[in-house]
Amino acid sequence: MAEKAIYFSSYNEIEKRASFNSEQEISPDNFKSLVGMYRFDENVICQVRTKKGICHQKHKNGWLGITNDGVEALIGGHCASEYFKADNSFRLEKKRVESEIERRLAVEKLRGYIFGEKDYPNEVACLRTNLIS
Repeated sequence: MAEKAIYFSSYNEIEKRASFNSEQEISPDNFKSLVGMYRFDENVICQVRTKKGICHQKHKNGWLGITNDGVEALIGGHCASEYFKADNSFRLEKKRVESEIERRLAVEKLRGYIFGEKDYPNEVACLRTNLIS
């Protein structure tokens, strides 16, 4: 299990990680854990190994996984659902990563309100307007 779940918003963030290898294959057989999740504006190539070979499909969101050898690889969102859904360790890791990231984003938002970085009264007024309309 990775130290802390990471949310990646650009491929550059992943590409410069020392353990990431764009040529690495990942499958339920060599899956160890997840580093985090990603959502990009640009397409990246899936590195999941299936019975037919490496997926190589382009996608914009998915998971950064770690193999048993400690190498990081991209798991596209579709392949995660298709090929890793029966893998209990993947499901647990996915749940952990989603929870950690969601919790961190909520805490950051609360900090913004507490320290006056967010305009709480204005947001409430907008919500009221949108709900009433």
